[in-house]
Amino acid sequence: MSRLDELALRRERLIARAAEQRSTLSATVAQLVPSGGLADRALLLKRVVQAHPMWAAAAAALAGVVLMRRRSATVWLGRVWMVWRAWQAVQVWLRRPAAN
Repeated sequence: MSRLDELALRRERLIARAAEQRSTLSATVAQLVPSGGLADRALLLKRVVQAHPMWAAAAAALAGVVLMRRRSATVWLGRVWMVWRAWQAVQVWLRRPAAN
């Protein structure tokens, strides 16, 4: 067998091997697609929470109200309101220009 024949045979085997690997890779990726959709939704939720943190805080507070008893929920909502007002006051204080 000549050197060219050996190279041609090796080339054919490599092409067949690459086709088999492409097929295997395609099947593997097809299995990962549904979980990729879940990751996309998680990233979307993260972006929404970062863009609208107050809505996220309100949703968390509402979930807390639903999950807790009524009386304790009222107490916690009062505490959350107090912390919120304190935070607003701190933000106003931080925005004031510094006195020379």
